[in-house]
Amino acid sequence: MANLPVESWELLTEIYRKIPQEDYFLTKTFGKKVVRSPLPEVKIRVLGAPMTVATLGKAGDPARAVRTIGSYTEYIFETPEIYEYDEVTTEMAKAGQWDPRVLTGELKNADDIARSLNFIYGEKLAELKNRVARRKELMFAQILTEGKISYSSTERSIEIDFNIDTPEAYTLSNSSKVLTDLMGYVETFADDYGAYPDIVLVTPNVAKVMLENDQVMTYLDKTKYGWGNIEYERRSANVRYFGNFPHFGIPDIYIYTGKYVDESGNTKYYIPFDDSTGKIILADTGAFRLAYGGIINFKLDPTGRPKITDVIVRSEISDDGNSKRIYVQTRPLPYIVHNKAVKVLNVTLA
Repeated sequence: MANLPVESWELLTEIYRKIPQEDYFLTKTFGKKVVRSPLPEVKIRVLGAPMTVATLGKAGDPARAVRTIGSYTEYIFETPEIYEYDEVTTEMAKAGQWDPRVLTGELKNADDIARSLNFIYGEKLAELKNRVARRKELMFAQILTEGKISYSSTERSIEIDFNIDTPEAYTLSNSSKVLTDLMGYVETFADDYGAYPDIVLVTPNVAKVMLENDQVMTYLDKTKYGWGNIEYERRSANVRYFGNFPHFGIPDIYIYTGKYVDESGNTKYYIPFDDSTGKIILADTGAFRLAYGGIINFKLDPTGRPKITDVIVRSEISDDGNSKRIYVQTRPLPYIVHNKAVKVLNVTLA
C-alpha cells in the first residue's frame, strides 16, 4: 500500500470527528473527563483521602506539620488499541451493491460513479466510528457491572481490573421496602466513598417490578414521571428517566436498555439481564475518566514520535489502484479513580 501525504491524516481525522454517531449514554455520562497521555499507557493515582480537619492554635504558635494527601495507590495500565480498516473497491462501483442508483441507471457517467464511491466511503467511515463508540460504551458498562474491562478472541485476551467490590445480592418483589433499602445503600456508599452517588441505573426488568412495588407507588411523583425533570445532557435513545425520591435521598434513577451486536452476530445488552435477574447500579459519575493513550505510527512519523490524540484516521490507495482503505486507530481506556465509586446490586426478581 502506498500511503497518502502525512498532512492528509489530520484533515481526514477532523472529518471523522464531525460525522454524527449513535447516542451512547454511558460514554456521555461517565466519560466527560478526558485524559490524553503521551505514552501508550495511563498512570492512574487512586487517592485515599484522609478527611482530616485543620488544627487550631493561638497567634504566635509555631506552624504544625501535617499530611494533607493521605495514602494513594498508583496503577499503570496499557491502553488497549483499536486499529481497524475497511475499504472501497472498484468492484463496488461495477456491481452497484451499495448505491441502488447504479442498478436503476440513474448513475450514468464517470462523475456519477465517483460520487457513488464517495458515498460508500462516507458510509464505511461512519460505521467505523460507531464501532469505536460501541466498544467504549461496552468498556464503561463492564466497569459498572464487573469492575473490570475484559476482551477475549482467538488472537488476544485483555483484562484490566479496577478492584471494585463484588456485587451484592438483593431480592426485589412487589412487597420489598425497596426505597428504604436503597436509602441504606446510598448511605453506605457515602460512608465508604466520602460522597453520595449522583446516579442510579436499573435494567428494564428491575424497573418494571419497581413500578409495581407498593412503596414506590406511594412515593413516586406522577407529575414528573417520564421525561418531566430529566437533565437535558443525559437524554438518550436507549435511556428512560424513572424518577427520584428526595424523601429517601435517592438520586435520579435511569432505565438503561443499550444493546450491541457481538463478533458472533448475537444481540446483547451492555448491562446484561434475563427473565429472573437484573441490576441496580449506584455510581458517582465524577469518579470516571476516559483516557486516550499516545499513538505511534511510523507511516505518519518515521521517528516514532507519539501523536497525543484521541484518534488517527488515514487512507491508503492500493499499489494496483483498485481499492482505497480507511484506517481508524485509537487507544481508549475508560477508568475509575476510586474503587468505592460504584456499588452493584445483583437483583433477583421475586
